[in-house]
Amino acid sequence: MTGNLRVLFLIALASTLFLPSYTWAQQSSRRFSEGDEIEYLWGNNWYPGTVLAAEKNVVAIEYMWGGSLRREQVNALNLRFPWEAKAITQMRFWNDAAKQFKVRAAAMSIKDGLVLLRKDDGNEISVPIDKLSDTDQKLLEKVKAQMGPPLAEFPELVSFTRSNSAGWGAVWNDSNNLANVALDPPPSFATLPMKGVGFPAAHFFENLVSLFPIGGSDGWVVAGTADRTGKMPSRILWAALSAGQVKRFQLIPPGETLAAVDPGSRQILTINRLGPSASREGPRLTLWSADPTMEVVVGKKSWISISESDWGSWENWAAIVAPNRILHEWGGKQFVVWDTDMQREVYRIDQESFFSARPSLSPGKKYIALPEDKRVRILESATGNTLASLPIEGGSAAGVGFSPDGAKLAILTRTQLAVWNVATADEPQRYRADSIGTPFKATVEWVDDQMLLIDRKTLYDTNLELPVWNYQAKTFEVKEDSYGETTQSVIDGKLCYAVSVTGPQNAFIVGAVALPGPGVREAIEKFDPESLYTIRPGHHVRLEIKCGEFDSRVRGWLVAEIERNGWVEDPSASTIVRAVMGRSETQTVTYKSMGGGSESRSVTITPYFSTLTVLYDNKIAYQSGSGSGAPPVMFLNSGQSAQAQADAMQKPHPELFRDHDIPDRIVDPNKKDGLGSSMISAQGLTPAPQ
Repeated sequence: MTGNLRVLFLIALASTLFLPSYTWAQQSSRRFSEGDEIEYLWGNNWYPGTVLAAEKNVVAIEYMWGGSLRREQVNALNLRFPWEAKAITQMRFWNDAAKQFKVRAAAMSIKDGLVLLRKDDGNEISVPIDKLSDTDQKLLEKVKAQMGPPLAEFPELVSFTRSNSAGWGAVWNDSNNLANVALDPPPSFATLPMKGVGFPAAHFFENLVSLFPIGGSDGWVVAGTADRTGKMPSRILWAALSAGQVKRFQLIPPGETLAAVDPGSRQILTINRLGPSASREGPRLTLWSADPTMEVVVGKKSWISISESDWGSWENWAAIVAPNRILHEWGGKQFVVWDTDMQREVYRIDQESFFSARPSLSPGKKYIALPEDKRVRILESATGNTLASLPIEGGSAAGVGFSPDGAKLAILTRTQLAVWNVATADEPQRYRADSIGTPFKATVEWVDDQMLLIDRKTLYDTNLELPVWNYQAKTFEVKEDSYGETTQSVIDGKLCYAVSVTGPQNAFIVGAVALPGPGVREAIEKFDPESLYTIRPGHHVRLEIKCGEFDSRVRGWLVAEIERNGWVEDPSASTIVRAVMGRSETQTVTYKSMGGGSESRSVTITPYFSTLTVLYDNKIAYQSGSGSGAPPVMFLNSGQSAQAQADAMQKPHPELFRDHDIPDRIVDPNKKDGLGSSMISAQGLTPAPQ
């Protein structure tokens, strides 16, 4: 697809409108008098003030700046009356077609075929536009085109009912398979063409912050922008990739960030982290009716969503999981689902994940896969009912992802990729993934039945159990997700992403490119997988043991493992097999009652840990570990102490080094990114020279 995005960008620029930025400094016919309330233009801002005296174009004013009063003599060209901030034209004479009507006024608004005019004396009159002179009508047509669509209005802020007893859903199923989880395929329209659309920024401070592919016959992609200063309106842009153009843009109030799009119910969700009037009450969620046929989106519900114990997540991840159900990350490791019809909290989720791994929705949004340190929970998104609790191996769950058809669920840990079959009791297919695994968090997205994209950087092939390619986004050009921004995703085997173009006119490009990209499949077919392995039978390794009282036992177990792998123990080897045991920092964990009510119990623990690492060329080639910690769920009998049960679980685990099977062949960490790389840019995917 090299070059396609750039060509479409150049074509689209000519047909996209700018937002207006009116300056009234050229209106020299105004006259100011002592006592008039005015606004003074200094720099890029207007400051409220009062006229002290005026003589022709020299005006003495008193105004607020930096929290204190200032007095200055200024030119009348830098002043305006407060009402002028809302005017859409300067003061001028308006005439009817027959020249029988004439009035000096400024146009304030255009609606339903009428123009609202404000006269010198402050009175306002509505005049039918078709009664005005041709000159006046042409002026209003030009002004309306420059203004773009009307600004959407917030619905009234309402209070949603919160529940002290709200927790998980009524059903908790401990099933360790997906037999109780029916298939939830995507809508049939979720396909995209491989094209791009460009459009100019409305102003210098506009930033593209969200991108949601929808599909359909037009190949819809919805983009959301926001003003970095929080003063200008945010925009919702509906790009039709099939036609190569932005077919509609809508204006929403400043500070709003597009967080979710639900084409089925024709709704969008926005978040304003500061809440109404920048009151710092917390994130304000607003649900709107919206689709590309509407000139103005219509506000439906607006409410504050924040947990009792947290000021809210910087990520502010949210989703419309049903027409009247909103899932929101309202705090660190905390999620809530709201019912927008009943205006109440349905349930909440406390995630047992140290690094807050991101949940994944099934393609039809019926299920939430919640990655945690000890398991992956599958919840019914509308009710919160737990349908399964999947065991994990090789560390905590770092990332999860449903396949495009909803038939598979991939779970990535530090050393393993497990692929479960949905709607079956099958055991998962487990793949070695120490080259892509992480103890932190990762995005897991399917490209096809065989390959997955990890963190939008590494392409992993399940047939080969290896990373086969990597992708690098062009710095300062391709928009990457951060702090609540969502500008990349994989859909229909394509990477949908956004590009920011700087130059004489700042602009953006949105589009989709087919994965894995030019030349990748051909390279995979030709290469020898053995070329990526550096540690194999016959390799020399050195043992490093730091396990205190367990040193002797651990050494014996690892010597036996080295012999089974066909490696050679060599005290002078540069490759190191390291075993470490110890205790983590003391932490406090609070448990809430699952039976309703507000009862909670806190325990304080100092977990044990065991870590096994293979270092090659001073880099981690393989790693595994275990720890005691606190269980995600604690079952207590009457009178039983939660602290005592937690203490009983804190035990060292030297058996990790006895029971863990280290692979006899390990990929060179210097080659963990695969056979080659491609650059993601405005030109699409461009393979790097080999």
